[in-house]
Amino acid sequence: MNERKYHEALNVLFEYFALKDQRDFYIHRVKQNRAAASQVNRIRAFFSFLAGMSSALAGLIVVTSFPQGMDCLVAVDVNACNLSLFIVSALVVVSVVAPAIGAAFTTLSDLFQWDRQVDLYNAALNNINKADALSPLPEMPDDIYALALQAFAQGTLSVMNDEQAQWGQLIRTPQSLEKFIEEAKRRSAQTIAAAGGAASDSTDSQPTENNEE
Repeated sequence: MNERKYHEALNVLFEYFALKDQRDFYIHRVKQNRAAASQVNRIRAFFSFLAGMSSALAGLIVVTSFPQGMDCLVAVDVNACNLSLFIVSALVVVSVVAPAIGAAFTTLSDLFQWDRQVDLYNAALNNINKADALSPLPEMPDDIYALALQAFAQGTLSVMNDEQAQWGQLIRTPQSLEKFIEEAKRRSAQTIAAAGGAASDSTDSQPTENNEE
């Protein structure tokens, strides 16, 4: 297997087992956290509505059923009066308990921060798609193909590493292919220059050693 075939095989394996798998994970996490945030928001809205409706109904029943005050002894129908009194008491309890339950779900939302996680995984998904844009193309020359593969892998892994530190810094966008290639060429030139300087020093030292002999 020549070097080009080797790089192409690496590209296929990395794209399927790393990038695709990680992208599917981000999509799943976005859907999961968005569903959780939506459910909690609906529950909070329901208990807020329940508290307001209970208070309004309790006030309406008191105004219509107890014009003489909360005293069933002077009522014409004592049983109906007692039933109304029970309903008012239950509505008052609900109007007090419902906001507390809604506040508990608010605390739960603040604890798990589903909305923030949706934003984070969306950013990771966008950036891993940008890293996918760095994947090498079949028509690239062999040397550019190898550099593009390296940039593609490095960009994907950097997004994954930053996502793991999700409570720390924001996820960084992978650098462009052109910038990566320029930096790779610069490092290669520095390595060649250093190797050439070391070889020159070794050549210069050999005559000196022969003269001393």
